[in-house]
Amino acid sequence: MVEEVLDQWYGPEDVIFKVRADDGNVHILRHETSELDADWSLVSFRVPG
Repeated sequence: MVEEVLDQWYGPEDVIFKVRADDGNVHILRHETSELDADWSLVSFRVPG
């Protein structure tokens, strides 16, 4: 589960979120906004430390 949104930024057809999960890992998630039932994708994953 997402514990905290650390950052977010907007592209022409997507929104990117940098989030910290409840296990402490950091993920970069991309949400396409060009369609009503748009996809989410995992762009990056990092284990802190």
